[in-house]
Amino acid sequence: MRNRRIILRLALAVLVLAVLVTTFTAGGRDRGRFMFVDELQPGMTGYCKTAVEGNQIVSFNFTIVDIFKTTYVGWTPPHVLPYDVTIYARGEEGFWIAGGMSGSPCYIEDKLIGALFASYTWDTPLTEPGKPFLIQPIEEMLPVLDACLRKAGAPVALAPGPLTGGEAEGRSLIATSLTGTTAIRRIKFVSSPPSPEELEAQPETLFVRYLSTPVIVSGFSGRVFHWLKDGMEAEIEGSMLRYLRGERKFNDFVRSLSQGLEERYDVELYNMGGGGQLQGVDPGPLVPGAPLGSAIMIGDGVYGGYGTVTYIEDGCVLAYGHPDFLLGETELFMTSAYIADVIRSIYRPFKEGYLVEEIGTIVEDRLPAIAGVIGRSTKAIQFNIKVTDKDSGVTSTFVAKSVALPEWHPDNLIWAGMEAVDRTLSRIGPGTLEMHLIIKGPGGEKLLERSDIYVDNYDISAEGSFDPGWISFMLAWNEFADPEISAIELELTVERALRVKVVESVEIEDLERRRLKYKVRLQPHRGFTEVIKGSLDVSKAKDDYVYLHVFPARWAFWWLELVDPWERPWYAPTILSLPELIAAIEEAPTNDLIVVAARSVTT
Repeated sequence: MRNRRIILRLALAVLVLAVLVTTFTAGGRDRGRFMFVDELQPGMTGYCKTAVEGNQIVSFNFTIVDIFKTTYVGWTPPHVLPYDVTIYARGEEGFWIAGGMSGSPCYIEDKLIGALFASYTWDTPLTEPGKPFLIQPIEEMLPVLDACLRKAGAPVALAPGPLTGGEAEGRSLIATSLTGTTAIRRIKFVSSPPSPEELEAQPETLFVRYLSTPVIVSGFSGRVFHWLKDGMEAEIEGSMLRYLRGERKFNDFVRSLSQGLEERYDVELYNMGGGGQLQGVDPGPLVPGAPLGSAIMIGDGVYGGYGTVTYIEDGCVLAYGHPDFLLGETELFMTSAYIADVIRSIYRPFKEGYLVEEIGTIVEDRLPAIAGVIGRSTKAIQFNIKVTDKDSGVTSTFVAKSVALPEWHPDNLIWAGMEAVDRTLSRIGPGTLEMHLIIKGPGGEKLLERSDIYVDNYDISAEGSFDPGWISFMLAWNEFADPEISAIELELTVERALRVKVVESVEIEDLERRRLKYKVRLQPHRGFTEVIKGSLDVSKAKDDYVYLHVFPARWAFWWLELVDPWERPWYAPTILSLPELIAAIEEAPTNDLIVVAARSVTT
């Protein structure tokens, strides 16, 4: 009798354990909501959900063609593979698979199996009905969700899987069919359609691309969009600020500006014209299949991408099924989005959409997916830019928020300032621009203040925001402490007249009692020559030879201040702390200042 009871108890325990293993998996999640790869077979049918015109969520059917075990070909070590398994499916005949559908949840028997993330969207010689596409298995995406849940403060049982980085374009996966259904041996991610010769030469390769939308840009003029897209050449020969952190760091900043976003992040930009964030529309509920945005800047100027929500759990949104900018752990604006139309191009169909309102923060940007916390405020920098045209009396403002990531906000300030000047002047051409900059710290207190003046005889628009961008770059990447910038206020005043005086000559008149007398001849723009005389104490010089310098050597403006070179040196000072860096920026010579300095070989 006793043995029978023991046997019954053991049988019951085994049964309970079997039920638990079947019902719960992936760290305690209810398996009833998901279907994992080990349950899938070719020929199984299901449906995916995605938003189309007016954010209407529709369903389309698919059939599983094959399941691949994948191995990444590249520098990523084998133990951090971006994809272990990929589901190869084919959509129903006549349904357009388009960019922006990435993240669209796919179900079999109403259980989530993963997210649509890549497809062969081009006109294709393949004869089977429907477009081929890939589904990111849900078990590949869950570690990204769990990383998000930890940041959101929700309990997470699943141990994090590999959260990898890597390059998106040109990645290649060795594909081993687990079912023997297809002859495909390689999956290659590309951004443009393969040629017929490539298709013929590589019959065992499936060419696909991520179903990401172009990065949409709204609220910027055509030429600012061009600079943002392709980069710009920048020069500030008249500014002493370039010497504060060394020529190499300055050149790194200029080089980064010459790289447009398309080259820097392997994305494609799409100009949506003026208007900024879309107003007056209801984006609808945030549910699986709804559109979702991830933005770098919002407000009067907007740019970012959008895709589709895959799954929501405990305040975290899992989406895209592929990376956004591949930033890893990050802080981007998470926004609702609105789909106006689906552009049915045989070359690259995509959803035409708009970013609507901030709803949280994207905290993970990984190869398998992105994830964001609903309701969390993104660490951001407020831009308040005011521009006045002295000639017309027109004043306009540009108000936006930029993510606080140091690789983004200095450039964003430049684009925003250029756009503000272009909107106000409504012209391209020469002028004189006065700049006043205030940078505020975490409590709104003033962190830094600087004024300067610039002249350009070709295009004045970029002059007023380049130095502020370089200043914010120096603060963002300083080696001492995080300045925790909360806001940047930039006030610019522009006029067409060139209020400039060129240093024509510098002469030493006399050297008496260790005082050096000099004469600086200035030539105003289309005006009469001015002569400025003064003297400097050179009693500390230990040599018979004394050198006289006038800075800036290229431009000088309508007033002159003579400074002792030992009190305010023209050379780059040694900086050992954040307060010293701020002081050096504030005290650096400006373009309305002539610095006359004398030095000897030993001093």
